[in-house]
Amino acid sequence: MARRGKRAVFGAEVVRRAESVVGTLTYQSPTLQALSVLMTAKLKLTGEQVGMVLGVSPATVVRMNRRFRAGEEGSAGQWGGRRHQALSREDEGEVLAALAEDAARGAVIGAKQVKVALEERRGGPMCLQTAYNCLARWGWRKVAPGKVHPKQNREAQEEFKKGASQRRWKWLPPKLLASARP
Repeated sequence: MARRGKRAVFGAEVVRRAESVVGTLTYQSPTLQALSVLMTAKLKLTGEQVGMVLGVSPATVVRMNRRFRAGEEGSAGQWGGRRHQALSREDEGEVLAALAEDAARGAVIGAKQVKVALEERRGGPMCLQTAYNCLARWGWRKVAPGKVHPKQNREAQEEFKKGASQRRWKWLPPKLLASARP
């Protein structure tokens, strides 16, 4: 067995510099994956300890080890993004662009109409929540028309406004009201 020497001691600045170099590597980097495997196999470190050294989470250490073992050194696979999308982002944009033209002409576009249009484009059924998510993703907002009573009479309202503005109303608190009366 080899004779052990003194333990190397590094200053805080050197450790920070080393961490910044390791921080520039992505977890998809073959170098980082190989280091993860070697630390786990040779030094018998746990995933948490390896993650602390490499600056990644323990779950990422497990994924890196699995990818390295399978020979997928550089690929990230399907991690992240819209894995379960009903339509691509471009298709959603085209459907909403067609509906935006109708909305510009004054049509009221509802989530159910968006759902029907998306289903036609997709060629299969989808949940109404998918339509709401699509609208939120593209920045559409809910604009409802103003409420109008079915028996309202615009002309009568305008006449009332004209007549009411001619009358002088004086609002006074109760104390002053008694003294203001003739």
